[in-house]
Amino acid sequence: MDKETILKYKGYKALLTLNPKDNRLWGKICTPENPSTPIDGWGFAGDDIEEAEKIFRYQVEKIISHKEFNEKCHEWKSKTDYESIRCVMNILPDDFKLRVTDNKFDKALLDIVQGGDYEVPLYYVTKAWDIILKGELYPIDFMIGPEEEEDCTEADIQEFLAEEKATRTRCEACRDNNKMKKLWKELFNIDIDTIDIDFLQFNMHLPPNVTYKEYQDYFMDVPEGIDEWILCGINHPNSDIITYDEVSALMEFTAEVLLRRKGEL
Repeated sequence: MDKETILKYKGYKALLTLNPKDNRLWGKICTPENPSTPIDGWGFAGDDIEEAEKIFRYQVEKIISHKEFNEKCHEWKSKTDYESIRCVMNILPDDFKLRVTDNKFDKALLDIVQGGDYEVPLYYVTKAWDIILKGELYPIDFMIGPEEEEDCTEADIQEFLAEEKATRTRCEACRDNNKMKKLWKELFNIDIDTIDIDFLQFNMHLPPNVTYKEYQDYFMDVPEGIDEWILCGINHPNSDIITYDEVSALMEFTAEVLLRRKGEL
């Protein structure tokens, strides 16, 4: 190939450069809006032009998907009481109670949360967290803290908090969710502990006998994935990240957790 080659796809382009150190083709992607400024975090490499172009096209599709996802989230926020949803998703009982007592809570959320694949009442979120926080998550326990491990020490917890820049432990999140359960009873006479919800009905995307690689591809790849933004609110309760399908994603994540605990995944 020439010293430099330009790839083009759907208005995006990438300048390929041969790296003499590893003899691979390295590229950075530019958007149609900024054709001369590469996007951060979207570099790639291939052993030949065919492989590089395949990766380039795949990444362009991902970039477009992320852009559409962000636009959908922005539109959803303009029509939804997402602040109340955030209070429950991030398990913020004090903020949640304040919104309700200040009449800022949209009571339509007691019936359904619009957005995503599943429309469910908002209190399903608290029930889901109750299940998730009080049991093993198997391959991703480490993402919300080591407290479930038998030999966990205070030093282990502090190390986790420092590494993840987290501001709340798993145990603290569990205590906050217990407070949230009391608020549902106090404010709306909804007893989370007595509600029987079949979360396995939300197991719509995971095929039977999913492999760990398939799990990684689906559950850890935003916006198609789940873990990265679902578990963010546990470790970082003040995060203002909230997406239009966050509640329905949590429903599916809970189903996945339950299936793993039953040994069916």
